Amino acid sequence: MAMTSKEFDKILHRYNSGTCTEEERQLVEAWFKAMEDGEDETFSNKIETAVKDQLWNKLNGELDLPHSDKPGFSFWNVGRVAAAFACILVSIFLVKRYFSDTVSESNTIVSAGGKTIRFVNTTQTTHRLALQDGSIVTLQPGSELKYPEVFTSKREVYLTGEAFFEVAKDAEHPFLVYTHEVTTKVLGTSFRITAYEQEKEIIVVVKTGKVSVFTQPRMDSSAKSAAQEFILTPNQQVVYDRKEALAVRSAVQKSAGHIAQQPAQVLSYTNAPVASILKTLEESYGVNIQFNEQVLTGCTLTSDMTDENLYQQLEIICNALGARYEVTETSIVIDAQGCN
Repeated sequence: MAMTSKEFDKILHRYNSGTCTEEERQLVEAWFKAMEDGEDETFSNKIETAVKDQLWNKLNGELDLPHSDKPGFSFWNVGRVAAAFACILVSIFLVKRYFSDTVSESNTIVSAGGKTIRFVNTTQTTHRLALQDGSIVTLQPGSELKYPEVFTSKREVYLTGEAFFEVAKDAEHPFLVYTHEVTTKVLGTSFRITAYEQEKEIIVVVKTGKVSVFTQPRMDSSAKSAAQEFILTPNQQVVYDRKEALAVRSAVQKSAGHIAQQPAQVLSYTNAPVASILKTLEESYGVNIQFNEQVLTGCTLTSDMTDENLYQQLEIICNALGARYEVTETSIVIDAQGCN
């Protein structure tokens, strides 16, 4: 038997106030899920109507006022009506914005190779996709991912936009991400790819594990390089210039924010040898730090750097030594003349 609008309204009211039963909670969330999956667009209209009805009932209550001959009463009454109308308009706007922000575009393409899902994140927030092999893809707003419903002999996906991948390990079936002229190949790791259609660069940044990045040769006369291949380790990146058809590998730059740290290490030191601290940073962040250990013999540091990222820690160390550091293609080089 179909549910009446009044019954729907009551359930929605109890859900919003936290007084619904477990069965009602599951029912409402199933409605939300159906809207998110695009199965029934009428639910959003029903919820909008329910909000309207509740507010109109409140408005009618506001208008059912005893007659008064007091001067100015009508102006006060008009103010209440205006406030109620404003409440209705704002609430309807919020309802529409909520559903426009939570519904993404998804469709299935059937071919000889099986079903391919095309998912576009049309919301204003990230969206997590769980793939059949256990991998997780966090898709940024405005980004698109194409992937098979079921992986077979190969694990291949196609990205336009930006996403963070947490790839399930499978030594026999590499995971490949195709993004325009760049292909990223992994066995099991986590990394971020930025590859928007209109942007001039494609960026691959590795958080954990090891990643192979391949660039495709350009056939037009403006190409300045042939196909390239890079092996990236944690906190390394490749930036591919699409116009120049040229890729450059480097350590993750400061502008990338807090770069990845491996299992937590002790970052609070008391009279600790600087050489030992730098080696700890190498292990913790998976980067190569080059320095002259003999020059730093006898140099110690007392500092709590627990809440600092890699580059902030390097700045603290270099300031204490009167030294400086440089980020090269594959390493961080410390230029120190000894202790201050």
